[in-house]
Amino acid sequence: IPARIPQRCRVVNGIDVWLIDLCATDLQNSAFLSSQERKRSRAFVHPHRRQAYIASHVALRRLLAAYCARPVQELVFQQGPYGKPELINADRLYFNLSHSKERALIAISDCAEVGADVESFGDQTPVDIIAQTFSKREQDILVSVCDDLHTDVFFEGWCRKEAALKAEGTGLTDDLTDMDVLNVKVCRTGEKAGSHPKNWFFYPLPKIAGYGRAL
Repeated sequence: IPARIPQRCRVVNGIDVWLIDLCATDLQNSAFLSSQERKRSRAFVHPHRRQAYIASHVALRRLLAAYCARPVQELVFQQGPYGKPELINADRLYFNLSHSKERALIAISDCAEVGADVESFGDQTPVDIIAQTFSKREQDILVSVCDDLHTDVFFEGWCRKEAALKAEGTGLTDDLTDMDVLNVKVCRTGEKAGSHPKNWFFYPLPKIAGYGRAL
């Protein structure tokens, strides 16, 4: 396990969440990556984005190797129908990775599919996408909160939507306004309300200064 992965949170029995410092120098060894990942890393124009990609994927591989008790080089991945990566020959080990700016969040579970998301606050809340992202009830909540909490609530909602879709393995293919996520579980509205049989629940995570996060 990388020496500078300082924070593990045991969210509930069977689910760990790791907070990764992407500036850690011991996470910059691209030799740990597959040839496809190294090719993708070279496609990043901005050096800091290339560094974040390499560091987050090296951290993921080293953590999974530790959980599987096997060398990093023996890990083999495949992609699900919508591109979500899965480990081959690792029964009931589920994982998800998200990274933004200098932080990454890695969720690892031996009991169920997981989705994680972390997003840097940036300079300001992107208010222009609220109507295309949030349900009517969620928009009412955003309007009602004070300015000091608006950014926190916005990014909590945004990260929860991304985390839920990543757990399902579908990516951003749904109408986000049909998902109400400012509850303890995902509530569906609209045409697809009955087409998602799984109940996805959110688990609270410690605050990360300057970032939204969700599991």
